[in-house]
Amino acid sequence: MSASRETWLAVSAAALILCVNVAHVSSRMGFVHSARHVAEFDHHIYRSLALSPPGSPEEPRLRNAPFVWRVATPWIVYGLQRAGASVDGASYAVTNAALLGFLVFLFLYLRERGFDRDDAMLGMALVGLMQGAVRWYEYQYWMADPLALFLIALSFWLIEKNRLGWLVPVGVVGFAARESYLLVLPYLFLRLFRSKGPVVAVTRTAAVAALPLAALVAIRLAITPSGDYTAWGTVVWVMEARLGKFLSLQPYVLTVGTFGVLFPLLFLFPARLLREWRRRYEDGVVLAAVYVSLAIAISTDRILAYALPVVVPAALDQLRHFRERTGAGFAATAAVCLALQIVFFAETQFTGRAGMSIHQPVSGWVSLSMFAAWLAAQFWVRKRS
Repeated sequence: MSASRETWLAVSAAALILCVNVAHVSSRMGFVHSARHVAEFDHHIYRSLALSPPGSPEEPRLRNAPFVWRVATPWIVYGLQRAGASVDGASYAVTNAALLGFLVFLFLYLRERGFDRDDAMLGMALVGLMQGAVRWYEYQYWMADPLALFLIALSFWLIEKNRLGWLVPVGVVGFAARESYLLVLPYLFLRLFRSKGPVVAVTRTAAVAALPLAALVAIRLAITPSGDYTAWGTVVWVMEARLGKFLSLQPYVLTVGTFGVLFPLLFLFPARLLREWRRRYEDGVVLAAVYVSLAIAISTDRILAYALPVVVPAALDQLRHFRERTGAGFAATAAVCLALQIVFFAETQFTGRAGMSIHQPVSGWVSLSMFAAWLAAQFWVRKRS
């Protein structure tokens, strides 16, 4: 299959994944539902920014930090409103376009990482059934994250393709979308350090990062948030909240409660995982950085979704090695993984109480099914060895 046909196949598959998520959320909430029907708060800030972004005659009603610095999505939505769209309709369109781009470029990135078409398609499908990566944004569709996820996936693909010049404009928009785009820079630096040496790593990363970082600083200086905001105060508040729920909720949402079947796949062969991450240490650093960032963000699954460009390749590599060790076919292993991820999708809640992105309840079915599948895989490996 030609590259262009394969890309269109990925676009079609990603669109189908989005339709599944849209249908599921719409069956509960209605299509392009109202902001007041979403039992969260963040989206009201982004919606306010989109109604009157910086530079417009009317100041936004809500100017909370750090949301007020994430200007890219509100500005795009504002531009679409000027063209005649409603704020909700424009937000919905931007979110779904960004999610489509995120899934497609995740697929293309996996192909560049050496996975065949079927494995890359499976990886995209498993991500498409993750709440923190896709479904949540069909529910709270005014958020900045879909655009940030798309631009990060695009950037990882550009790095693998060695098209580093494109990272300058993409990085400017990426930092304007969300500060999580910072993850791209250590990945780029360590990738170059490993393959080209320290001099090339420093010079090329500096050349790529200079303008985007300047844009990040300019946005922070130009926009003054309302209220008191300090990074340290945020860390203290977030960690107090996390430690208060550590024994009851945190172990679940930090693992299978966010990633579903991708998490047990990571540990089919722990020694192999460590070897691979010692070889490609940029992947391990990105994963560690994402987990560390949980100290300044109260949500969990939505933040951990930023680690998917390194988690998905590792999980697929483990699954590929499992097939090699056991002789299992792709169809059978893919079917099991998809079935487990569908259970995870069905058991994960997005409505029913305020703060569901923070207070996701533990699912016994998810925990037991994932652990049972991992145990069965270990037994099969030992039996066939």
